[in-house]
Amino acid sequence: MIRNDFVSNSSSTSFMIVGYCSNYDEIVENLESRGIDRDGEENVGSLCDLLIEKTHADLGHEEEITDDPYNCWFGLGYVNMEDDETKKEFKERILKEVKKIFPNATMKDIVYECQGGYNG
Repeated sequence: MIRNDFVSNSSSTSFMIVGYCSNYDEIVENLESRGIDRDGEENVGSLCDLLIEKTHADLGHEEEITDDPYNCWFGLGYVNMEDDETKKEFKERILKEVKKIFPNATMKDIVYECQGGYNG
């Protein structure tokens, strides 16, 4: 059996993503500059969902696992790479989608991130 998705259970969590890292303040500022009502929501994951939905970006997101839970990665896992797509083309596709949310993002901002943690 091959696992093609993020792995999570009550004692550990991990993710691999190619994308753009943002923080809580940048996400809130982005929503406010677009006039998107947060409806009192403060959870960074929910705010990321809202931003992706309202910008129609074809991306997922993962919250930071480290000591700073206010960071969030916008991007795609390698399982989303097309069979005939090069890594460069994959990163370019991700950048195009990230720019829907963060117009000033550049190719340098699109990086590979792998995190894991144990909370048991």
